[in-house]
Amino acid sequence: MGVRILKFILGILFIPACFGVSVGLYRQIIEISGPTSDQLSFLLGVILYTLLHIFIFKPQRIYTFGHEVVHAVLNWLSGGKVKKIKVSDKGGEVKTDKVNFITLIGPYIFPIYPLFFSLIFFVLNASYRTDIAYLRIFIFVLGFSLAMHILMTAETLRRIQPDLIQAGYLFSITFIYLVNIAIIAFVLSRIFGNFSFQQFLSSSYEVARSIFLRIFNQLFSTGV
Repeated sequence: MGVRILKFILGILFIPACFGVSVGLYRQIIEISGPTSDQLSFLLGVILYTLLHIFIFKPQRIYTFGHEVVHAVLNWLSGGKVKKIKVSDKGGEVKTDKVNFITLIGPYIFPIYPLFFSLIFFVLNASYRTDIAYLRIFIFVLGFSLAMHILMTAETLRRIQPDLIQAGYLFSITFIYLVNIAIIAFVLSRIFGNFSFQQFLSSSYEVARSIFLRIFNQLFSTGV
């Protein structure tokens, strides 16, 4: 009971931080100007997946497979045993003998497909020195797969998830939001020269701090 109460309090405290990272991301995005060919490849991947998701097809089975694989890998890394993995168009399930906070929310914060494609590219690049054309293909795939992770995660979170209820719903939702915004900011900082991850963190901190101070002053300031 005590842990659940603590998570609920942390979830409330994370709300101003969520607002802070949103403002920090926006302030850096508006600094982006004059995209290069590589940057256009990334944007094309993001736009193409977004149009696919909205108008044509949502890759539910592909996303669910990656989601359950992350559950299984994190469980294995934490010393648990994976007994069963089930994937279908309606959802998925992993039966294990060990559950903790990271194994429950891991699939929502670890973008498995962008990480997988990044690993493949860097291994190939280190081995064969891939040319600029392959780099642009990778950047396109990175944008496409990152957009899939973000939109499919948002789509999944529209439904009440047992994983998150077990982990503490408000705490999980706010934590997932914070981590995903930070991932987006980090990727954008590597693609767009005008986007500063350090400035994103600094701006996010200042906005969240300002909100906390205003709340504190409203609650504890004494009138004269």
